[in-house]
Amino acid sequence: MSSDEAVRICAELFASNEGNGANIAELFIEETLKKAVVRIAETIEEEEDITLEELKSRPQGKSDWSYRSCLHDDITVVVLHFSGGGSQVYDASKLGSSTLATARELFKKIDADGSGSLDKSEIEALTIKLGKRLQGKELDSTFAEMDTDGDGDVDYAEFEAWWNKQQSKSSTSKQRGGISDAIATMSKEIEKQKEDAARQATNAQIMQMMEVFEGMNPQQLKILFDALDADGNGTLDREEVERLVSQVLKTAVTPMLVDTAFGEMDYDKSGTVEFSEFSDFFGIS
Repeated sequence: MSSDEAVRICAELFASNEGNGANIAELFIEETLKKAVVRIAETIEEEEDITLEELKSRPQGKSDWSYRSCLHDDITVVVLHFSGGGSQVYDASKLGSSTLATARELFKKIDADGSGSLDKSEIEALTIKLGKRLQGKELDSTFAEMDTDGDGDVDYAEFEAWWNKQQSKSSTSKQRGGISDAIATMSKEIEKQKEDAARQATNAQIMQMMEVFEGMNPQQLKILFDALDADGNGTLDREEVERLVSQVLKTAVTPMLVDTAFGEMDYDKSGTVEFSEFSDFFGIS
């Protein structure tokens, strides 16, 4: 794969695994091996039925053709993730109008046979499913625009480049039209599902945080409040609340979670949390 594609894949892995402690380097190797399986199956007749699990199960080395390294060299991957420090999490939305995670989900939904690439029939099937069927010259033209290397298949890098290009052209379905409109419909559905899932996860984390403080008396809560009040001004700002949430949950926290916790504490919407608001939030008085 190209360097750009490698970076895109790693970025997507960060975006979809934030806060769960996943080893991004190992996940990247998995994605590399998936591409290797496709290459091996297409270029070695005797291995046309090879699967990812079969490739991974073969012994290391090159003693004979049954060994893995005869098909694919072993690799070591180190991934460096540069961010703003602290508990900041990866923000995939900064990478384009259609996030990398959403683009990947779109691609997987369209790739009906799971081959890792899209053919013309899969594009047509999508448009039929969404009630916006493309066929004939219109389908040929759209597919040719996607298939930039002209090999008859659209891989993920080609799809992502095409989709981001379509998004940048116009945000209205009327101006996009055709396949762009059809995939935009699916994109909105995916974004809504992700938003709903994120909201449910956030609510669950808020409840988890509140359970930690069950049984605490007001004096104990005041000691905690004063410890969080780093600047000693008698109130908590968003950064100080973020510190509380990350320490209690012992994980990197999302902006949505911090915003929700801070918003529920700051019920007078003053922009700061006083001790009375803090104690009311935890139901301790």
